[in-house]
Amino acid sequence: GGIDDLIAEHGPQTAFDRVQSLTVTTMAALAEHAVLLTATDVGLDGGTFMLTAGAPDATGDDEVRMLRVARRLVEADTGLPARVGVHAGNVFVGAAGAPFRRTYSTMGAATNLAARVMSRAAWGEVLATTAVTDRARGRFALEPQQPFTVKGSRRPVSASVVAGETDDTAVAADATVPLVGRSEELRIAEALLSRARAGQGRVLEITGGVGVGKSRLIAELRNRAP
Repeated sequence: GGIDDLIAEHGPQTAFDRVQSLTVTTMAALAEHAVLLTATDVGLDGGTFMLTAGAPDATGDDEVRMLRVARRLVEADTGLPARVGVHAGNVFVGAAGAPFRRTYSTMGAATNLAARVMSRAAWGEVLATTAVTDRARGRFALEPQQPFTVKGSRRPVSASVVAGETDDTAVAADATVPLVGRSEELRIAEALLSRARAGQGRVLEITGGVGVGKSRLIAELRNRAP
């Protein structure tokens, strides 16, 4: 936001430089956290970026990655105020448009609600619905807001202002959900833990891409350990 006043006071070159700074910051954050830029648009006194996590590929921690990008954008010193609205849900994905101008995009009620939530955020804020924050449990400091109504939604929307990321990564792995498909890894880890408790120290290195379940595996091991 703030483009009109910026052009009036400092001229179009300054506005361009600041938009460029915001764009570069955005693209760096997207690349780091594997979030997709699906659309841009010019709006009243500013513009918008539409970002998607979980399409075309889901990783299991899409909400966390999106919130990290969102916090990066509002914290960046680009000279432009920014605000972010985040929602999660089922969407239609695919190429849309005429054959000579097709683009990959996400469409549906979840996308529309994210835009409505953004309009309720204050400048410098990330406002995320409970559909997002429930799945990013414990990873960010939250400031719950009073439920509010938006156009197109029959029920009040519950959302929180998302502050900085917390240091406690263990709570991100929900140990209340049964762990499947890691029986061999757990057998090895439990055997090494048993030997360590007997005085035979070992080092176990767990590697893998983002979202494959490393923290969840450790949470399961903690639950099973004496």
